[in-house]
Amino acid sequence: MEHSSVQGKAPDATILKVLLLGDAVTGGELTAHGMEYPGHVLKWTRLDNAADLRDSLEGDRWDAVVCAHSMPHLTCLYALEVVKSHDAWTPFLLTVAPCDEDFAVRAVQTGAADYIFSDRPGRLAAAIVRAVREAGEQRTHSREKEELQAAEDGLRKLSMAVRQSPSAVVIANPAGVIEYVNPKFTETTGFPPEETLGQNLRQLGLGGPAMEAHENLWRSVAGGGEWRGEFQNRRKDGAVYWERAYASPIRDASGAVTHYLVIKEEITQQKVLERQFQQSQKMEAIGQLAGGVAHDFNNILQVIAGYGNFLLELLPPEGEPREYAQEIVQGVERATGLTRQLLVFSSRQMLEMDDLDLNEVVGGMAKMLKRIIGEDIEMEFAGGEGLLAVRGDRGQMEQVLLNLCINARDAMPGGGTLTIGTENVVIDQKYCEMHTWAAPGNHVLLSVTDTGCGMDAQTQARIFDPFFTTKEPGEGTGLGLATVYGIVRQHQGMVQVYSEPGQGTSFKIYLPGIERRAQTPASPAAERARGGTETILVAEDDKFLRTLAARILESAGYTVLQAANGREALDLFSRHSGRIDLCLLDVVMPKLGGKGVYDFLRRGHPRLRFLFTSGYSANTVQTECAAKEGVDLIQKPYGPNALLRRVRGVLDAPLPASRSTHADPAPARWETNRALYS
Repeated sequence: MEHSSVQGKAPDATILKVLLLGDAVTGGELTAHGMEYPGHVLKWTRLDNAADLRDSLEGDRWDAVVCAHSMPHLTCLYALEVVKSHDAWTPFLLTVAPCDEDFAVRAVQTGAADYIFSDRPGRLAAAIVRAVREAGEQRTHSREKEELQAAEDGLRKLSMAVRQSPSAVVIANPAGVIEYVNPKFTETTGFPPEETLGQNLRQLGLGGPAMEAHENLWRSVAGGGEWRGEFQNRRKDGAVYWERAYASPIRDASGAVTHYLVIKEEITQQKVLERQFQQSQKMEAIGQLAGGVAHDFNNILQVIAGYGNFLLELLPPEGEPREYAQEIVQGVERATGLTRQLLVFSSRQMLEMDDLDLNEVVGGMAKMLKRIIGEDIEMEFAGGEGLLAVRGDRGQMEQVLLNLCINARDAMPGGGTLTIGTENVVIDQKYCEMHTWAAPGNHVLLSVTDTGCGMDAQTQARIFDPFFTTKEPGEGTGLGLATVYGIVRQHQGMVQVYSEPGQGTSFKIYLPGIERRAQTPASPAAERARGGTETILVAEDDKFLRTLAARILESAGYTVLQAANGREALDLFSRHSGRIDLCLLDVVMPKLGGKGVYDFLRRGHPRLRFLFTSGYSANTVQTECAAKEGVDLIQKPYGPNALLRRVRGVLDAPLPASRSTHADPAPARWETNRALYS
């Protein structure tokens, strides 16, 4: 039952709800003495057992609990335990007889707020108000202490986070004077705090682009804004590095700027990877352009060379007309050499692959290289022991070595030392993650190092570009290093250059290494070109090349059918399928390429012979056809004898087992399958 200590209360009086346990104060005493206290109204409820106590504590909020020393259904100390377990801040007071003061003292030591002698009930109201006030103060103090501790913990964590941050952190005052730098700043720049604190924020840029960037940074944050950017900077030891910076003002609760924050992250490796990727993309684009130009130019050269050879056969052995025709053919051969270099650069040159020992390749060229570089340059060779083999074209590898040595010779006009080295290296995944150009696995390293004039960064960025040269006009084509790059890439290798002005240059070529295998005996020399009487279907989209090929074949006795694209080839074959012995197919043609014609015809005509021709690399065709079906390829530009030898070789060669074991089914009808290729 709830009772109030007064009949009325002042409007601003504080109401305190008091829970009375047992006969702590009798009802008469409450009425007689009023349980009054100035400015407070005490409302009380009496309980006398543990169950009611728990229910009351759970169901309501109490400002204080007053308990009698002895109760028939509830002990004082148990009641204290129940109250404190519910809310440790609720004041718990006891009323005891004067003879039980020792018990009251022990109760206070256990957690009670105060005690009142039962024969002095008039002091109870004041004791309750005082206990409630002190409990509130203690609660507030405890909360403030917890908040302070939490704030200190937060600051400690923040301090540790800043100190251990993977980014450099700089804090400056409103005047721009640096007041704090974290350890990462020192690790990145090499400047310890004692050389940095007190310096101006604008002095963080140590000259050049960095100084300009920091001036922009300072203007932005001084104006109350933020700044983000990337720039090059210098460490204490002078080394240049890239960094990304973010700067912003730090404001107080009123919005006033109290400090400036700068967060800096080194991105040197990221920039290196980006530059490597951009260089790779550039070289790929240039390669595609160079390959396309070389392909189209080859077609023209082949026509000129073909008819030039026809003229040589028709003209008498002596006289000016024959000399003119020879000059034409020789000029075409020189031009073909240039286009071949472009094809090499674009990785579209046909290769004759074999297992090579680079030590043997270098050794076989040693005398020639010494003559080329001259007597004023000393040549040294450091060949690695137990060198792995590489799968490559020997002629192309010799071309790489020759071009690099000539380049080194030209970089040492006053003499010097040229060092050629080979060794086995293993590239792991971690290294590849740091160098986008690298591929994991066993490699053979071929290095060519000179002590010449070296190169700056701008020159290094362009040395593999076709037609780029630092030589005087007329002294070089600008294709030497471009050819090296193309050959290495076509061999699934990697090439890197290391150079500084005045410090020489080192080219490092990494080629996939393989275990040595037994060498197969060399094939006998090619037979003299001869003709035949078979029928050949020539599919070539270039009119002049198609006509030239037909005349070469017809002059050797063959019957020739001509088609301008794959569709025409299938139409002709459907009309002459019983007569055609070999299909000479250009790989790339409009409407339908040579590979499409091959795929259609080989299913119904397993004894039909095929020969591909292309101005591009043979890799794709050889992988899909030659390796699986035994289909050969002749690369443009080809001479009359080369074409006749290759055609005769294909016609005379035994059919691959995969095709000769099948009987010919009914001839496939191109007309009924035209929709498939339209």
